[in-house]
Amino acid sequence: AFRTGHEFLTDIAHNAAPHPGLVPDSNTTIGVFGVDAQDPGTYDDELLDRHLVTGDGRGNENIALSAMHTIFHAEHNRLRNDIDRLINTPGFLTPAEVAAWHSVHAGSGWGYGERLFQAARFVTEMEYQHLVFEEFARKMQPRINPFLGGITDINPAIKAEFAHTVYRLGHSMLPEVIARLNADGTANDIRLRDAFLNPVAFNETGTGVQSAPQAVGSLVRGLSRQVGNELDEFIVDAVRNSLVGLPLDLAAINLARGRSEGIPSLNSARRQFFNATNDSSVAPYPNWFEFGLNLKHAESLVNFVAAYGTDPSITGATTLAAKRDAARQLVAANGPFMFAPAATSGLDTVDFWIGGLAERQAVFGGLLGSTFNFVFEKQLEDLQNGDRFYYLQRLDGLNLRDQLESNSLAELARRNSDVGGTMDNVFETADFNLDVASFTGTAPVDLGSGTQLLTLADGTKFFSDPQHRGFNIMFNGTSGNDRMRGDVGDDTFYGGAGNDRIEGGEGNDTLLGGDGDDVLFGGPGDDVLKGGTGHDALASGPGFGGDILLGGDGNDFLLGGDDGVEHFGGPGDDVVVDGAQRAEAIFGGPGDDWIYAGDGHDGGIFGDDGNVFDLLAGLSQIGGDDVLDGGPGQDNHFGEGGDDIFLMNEGTNRYFGDFGFDWITQRGWPVPADIELDLLALPATPINFNDLRNKYRMVDGASGWDLDDHIRGDSRTNDPAAPIELFNLPGTELTAGTPPVAEPAVGPAAAFGQSNFRGGSGAAKIAGLTDLIINGFGKTFPFNAGNILLGGGGRDLIEGKGGDDLIDGDSWLNVQLRAVMNDGTVKLVDSPVDLVDDVFADPQRLNPGNISIIRSIVRGAPAVDTAVFTGPRADYAVTLNGNGTVTVVHTAGAGFGTGNDGTDTLRNIELLQFSDGTIVAPGADVRVVPNVVGMTQAAATTAITGAGLTVGAVTTAFSDTMPAGRVISSTPAAGSVELPGAPVALVVSRGSNDVTPPTVSIASPAAGATVSGTVDVTATAADNVGVGGVQFLL
Repeated sequence: AFRTGHEFLTDIAHNAAPHPGLVPDSNTTIGVFGVDAQDPGTYDDELLDRHLVTGDGRGNENIALSAMHTIFHAEHNRLRNDIDRLINTPGFLTPAEVAAWHSVHAGSGWGYGERLFQAARFVTEMEYQHLVFEEFARKMQPRINPFLGGITDINPAIKAEFAHTVYRLGHSMLPEVIARLNADGTANDIRLRDAFLNPVAFNETGTGVQSAPQAVGSLVRGLSRQVGNELDEFIVDAVRNSLVGLPLDLAAINLARGRSEGIPSLNSARRQFFNATNDSSVAPYPNWFEFGLNLKHAESLVNFVAAYGTDPSITGATTLAAKRDAARQLVAANGPFMFAPAATSGLDTVDFWIGGLAERQAVFGGLLGSTFNFVFEKQLEDLQNGDRFYYLQRLDGLNLRDQLESNSLAELARRNSDVGGTMDNVFETADFNLDVASFTGTAPVDLGSGTQLLTLADGTKFFSDPQHRGFNIMFNGTSGNDRMRGDVGDDTFYGGAGNDRIEGGEGNDTLLGGDGDDVLFGGPGDDVLKGGTGHDALASGPGFGGDILLGGDGNDFLLGGDDGVEHFGGPGDDVVVDGAQRAEAIFGGPGDDWIYAGDGHDGGIFGDDGNVFDLLAGLSQIGGDDVLDGGPGQDNHFGEGGDDIFLMNEGTNRYFGDFGFDWITQRGWPVPADIELDLLALPATPINFNDLRNKYRMVDGASGWDLDDHIRGDSRTNDPAAPIELFNLPGTELTAGTPPVAEPAVGPAAAFGQSNFRGGSGAAKIAGLTDLIINGFGKTFPFNAGNILLGGGGRDLIEGKGGDDLIDGDSWLNVQLRAVMNDGTVKLVDSPVDLVDDVFADPQRLNPGNISIIRSIVRGAPAVDTAVFTGPRADYAVTLNGNGTVTVVHTAGAGFGTGNDGTDTLRNIELLQFSDGTIVAPGADVRVVPNVVGMTQAAATTAITGAGLTVGAVTTAFSDTMPAGRVISSTPAAGSVELPGAPVALVVSRGSNDVTPPTVSIASPAAGATVSGTVDVTATAADNVGVGGVQFLL
């Protein structure tokens, strides 16, 4: 081990500090500072022993800070024990992996204990990172930018202005009393001055001693319900006059510290910030008048002028009262002095710390004034973006990152103390703290301030504020099936155990389902929904683009609203339906997930945990077998590990299959396919509007559907001699695998004996694929020599390109969702949208835990399909195999890529198209449509049936060139290749459409006659054809 020289204990109670030359006192009791005299030359060793050793030498400065250190110390130990349990669970790791954990590293000396310590530290430090930025920093300033990735040219070092001035903002927020609330509801408050350097008080209850978890619980319970003082220039007496129990003034110390460390004055700092950025919000104040306009408390302008003003009426005054009187007169008069230049009026000398605290907050600008905010926001962004160990990038693609996203300081406290429920963001304070267990009746309960707790007809506990004033509530559920609903406000709900149904109502709510199969509705606002353990249904509702859905463990159903949502499915087989025009990101997580991204252009659809910051490297071969459907719009699909299936949809899309054997299928898409797997998809590249085709990366199989599809493979191969860009990496092969396993249905459906189908791997996971590969193509596993290309119904053109491809003109890949309803019936659907109403119905008709994915190979309607090859016929050897397949070998092909079509195996292919012509595939039973144009219908029928075809629909049409009764045209046309018995439609002539016009006579006055008044004109036709009009020439 290496010593860092870091002081591990600096803040020590006065009479317990073992200064040089002092020895432990002779007694065995703890003395009370200021009451019990300490023997000369000694220190109170019993009191010293009560101090906590923490990672920060100031851990004992006050008992609230001690509580924070205790939480993280306990969390580290919890993680250490959990990791130890997992390592030593039989079957969890291989014997070699267990031995590696227990071995001693020769260079570092690390053994099992050190590895456990470091593994737990790895997690704990990133828990801290997450809550610092997501909860604390963005509560102070919501505009702190998202993480951009570790940027090496950013210097994250702590700036002097931050350390010596801005981050001493908390001194303004301290109250005179630290609130503590014991588990039994009794208050155990302590005065702030008594909480400093008093480790004994940490465990005191007022009537006895409590354990560390109880002590932490009482502090978090009390402080989370206490509103801190306003961030302004006022400070309580405990830190103005009796800091740490001594006659010290912390405000004066802060001012002196800023001056001694060279911190510029407020206006000087603003001038430097403005010159560097041209940000008008930090432009220097030109005079006292404008400074006063930007104060939170306008009345404080008098104090600032009295303290820093240079007017002779102030500088000549000899008492504080006189200086304030002079300043009051100057401010009231609003005369020339108030508009004098800052450099000469004293404004430029206002200390940064006190002046920055006094500035007013900007609308939507966070909790700080403009100058403090400039430093705070910049410093936190630098700390975040300049950190190459920041958790989001450090854990890229790992589920641990998603677990951290659902973590909070409140949850840390709950895991490591007896605190129970708090606001999920403990930096917020609830107006009402409610427990369902306390409201057992059905009569309305008056909660004060005109609010009530109502029990609705269905048992829902509803916090009602008829005036909708935005009270924040914290609502604790029970171990049973709770129903809770909020009003307007930023609320926190805990479902606890049981199958809960919770509605957040309006506001930015946090809903925690806990254990059980919960149904959570966020409602209007930017909500955070955490399903927890169980098969949960989460619906975000509308918001401002900040909704977050975290499914947690279990097979969950996530439904996004109309606005931007981030989805984290978590472990389990999850279903995601996003309703936003642009989802921020969708992460399926571990398990076999089905993601439908809905309309719009989505930020990223990840089947697993998402390599967000490095999309080309670091990908894991391990992942779920996911189904990704971007919906209409321009979407990026990332299958990651596992054998994933992409569904074709509208828009210019990118499909990143990566590891596993991945598919693109046209299933359900009503437009003929134009798939070309060789069109390489690259992340973070702009769309070329001259080429709006879909792009692919490491997508191995392609399937058409019912229409006339054009499908092209890529040129990848498993030949080790191939260039790296054409070599199929290990982990991309199609394995034999295992079929899905039937698992009993959950919830009410379990009573009907139904099952869900989960797990499985490889070809066996897709019904019919193993038979197709082994019996259809005569191949074995694993397969990664080329693509598998399936045409489906319709007349398909299929081009394998390079590699040894398997091509079937008639089969196609289908994928559906199988849902076991609560009444035991089974519903099979093509889209998760069709299950939304059942999942969120009240009462629920479908538990998300009873939704599974069914994959299958389907035989489409036979048609004449064509395999396409790049070279002339002479360059290929074509062989009919005993199992009915055809092998086409590019004998003249050389090298890799477009110059070598490889060796392809064909099924249900009728035609082979080469660059110099098309031939009928060996063994194909096809017929050629005869030329029947000009024949009589009877003769045409004879010719068609004689060719092994059937006469289809017969229609008639007029023709000026074809005599009546003769065939005008056929569909398909003459020379077309068709399957035996295929219908040929005929159009038979009705002859010419010439018409003899009828005789029409007109009766009217004689030519040249003079007429006046009404004149009758009649027209009479020989046939009853009507007269369309009469033209008069006058």
